[in-house]
Amino acid sequence: MHSRQKGERVSDMHNGQKAGKASDMYSRQEVGKVSGIDSSQKVDGGSGVRNTQKVKSESRALWEMVFPEDTQQFLDYYDTFVADHNKIYMDFVDGQAVAMLHRNPYRICMGNLQADTSYIVAVATREEYRHQGRMKKLLLEAFADSFREGEPFVYLMPVSEKIYLPFGFRTVYYQNILTLGSVFAPAVPKEEEVEVRAASVEEPGVTAHGQAVSGAGIRCGQKVGDGIGSYGGRAASGAGIRYGQRVNDGAGIICRRAQHSQLAGLADFSERVLSESGVVHTKRDTAYYERIWKEQEAVNGGILLFYTEEEPDEACGKTGWNEGTDEAYGKTEWREGADEACGKTGGEIYAETGGSNSGIKLRLRGWCFTGLEDAAEVWELVLDTKNPFLYAQALRAVTEHFREELPVKVSGLLPGTEIAGVSSREYAWRPMTMVRITNLYALAEKIRAPKPFACFLHIKDEWIPQNNGWFSLQVSGRGGRLEKIDNPGSDGAAQEPGAYVKVAQAQNGVCWEAAQEQFGACGRVVSELPCLEMTIQELTDALFGIRPHPVLEAAGIEPLHPLYFNELV
Repeated sequence: MHSRQKGERVSDMHNGQKAGKASDMYSRQEVGKVSGIDSSQKVDGGSGVRNTQKVKSESRALWEMVFPEDTQQFLDYYDTFVADHNKIYMDFVDGQAVAMLHRNPYRICMGNLQADTSYIVAVATREEYRHQGRMKKLLLEAFADSFREGEPFVYLMPVSEKIYLPFGFRTVYYQNILTLGSVFAPAVPKEEEVEVRAASVEEPGVTAHGQAVSGAGIRCGQKVGDGIGSYGGRAASGAGIRYGQRVNDGAGIICRRAQHSQLAGLADFSERVLSESGVVHTKRDTAYYERIWKEQEAVNGGILLFYTEEEPDEACGKTGWNEGTDEAYGKTEWREGADEACGKTGGEIYAETGGSNSGIKLRLRGWCFTGLEDAAEVWELVLDTKNPFLYAQALRAVTEHFREELPVKVSGLLPGTEIAGVSSREYAWRPMTMVRITNLYALAEKIRAPKPFACFLHIKDEWIPQNNGWFSLQVSGRGGRLEKIDNPGSDGAAQEPGAYVKVAQAQNGVCWEAAQEQFGACGRVVSELPCLEMTIQELTDALFGIRPHPVLEAAGIEPLHPLYFNELV
């Protein structure tokens, strides 16, 4: 993530601000209304979420005032490609905007499930209007809208965690950061020779940060020979290189700058890689990369792609995307093809090397994003392998790419990534993503368990009233269901959390499928179900894998973890 991330900007609440002052405004409050303001309507002189031209103009003026380092080019991009579909919340005084936050929509992938969520950015208040609760009001409006729209949670990237902790946010993702002051020299695998060589395939007219860039970028790294690489006493592993597998010559990483015509293929590839890695991530589709592309143009950045070479017989039988060159126009395009002679199909992506190496296939192995504003940055460097030596070669490639701008900051590697020659002690870490559950009912639908499970939940949420109180929860392999109930004491007395309650069909009309499967037919008494008491923060910790709850963990409820959010604004 580049250092100018708007998700990290907050210019309002001081650290000691009380969180409990507004809880009384929520009793019996209608969904979508906060502090008497209907957040479905724009209220001039109050708050507004409809992106009228006036709202967009006022937002930009406030943005320029609070974040003066951002360029006009970036703000033009944001107005055109983000503010055209997001929601802007503003507080006005005498017709002038004095505070704002933006709620940007993203689709999140959680295994084979998806959910629409929002990313809160551009949190700002004019200096003379700070510490007056204005940002709190806008946050609560955003929470109410998120609940009404059925979003399970919202997330943001904080400048300071303690600003948002009182509002129910919890840190769920810490991003790793590696700073390199020189060209990275990959570690040498045991009994293997290393050949570092520069290689390029001409792509006229392609530039990065004002410099000419060769088509193939930097071919870096080790020439992986006939031996078997080892790392920490074990054979290098990954999706592309299996444990103990011999690796052919010329398997070093080749780095190329992505072309716009490749975005659809990159979207398919990256979505597959992230899904197979098991991380919770934002949906990667062509529209996602179109926005990334536009923003990268605005911040003098780009997308780099990583390839390895394969001989024709190695690529045989695999179907993918072949990069073709229109010589008349100098354009490239992706086209799907199959090796019919082999009669086999696969899912890899290939590009022709061209020139004297035209018989060699380049197999797409990964990607990263680059930026060059105050300093050189690389984020979300991801390969389709866990091989630590290929990661080392990719790291060499990006440091060669930024040779004239070193040091370079590399951040946002996939959780668990190991790089040959890099110790875990060399990483710094920063709190990158905080999550706030906004609609418990929607979140329950995304929960899975290997066998049916049911319980009562007593949740305390002082900011979103619909999340506060007693609930019945049932979970199975098909998903979860949450229902609001009265205190579940079977004898009419108030039930203490931590106890077990006998559940009958007549009790609050509750007769759950999960309870039937777990405890027997529904009729008189089904069984005793646990009553769990948690704050919304504790429930977030349990469901997002930060601090497991013993009962939920014993039931095998699968946490939404690990998260991997590295999005730009």
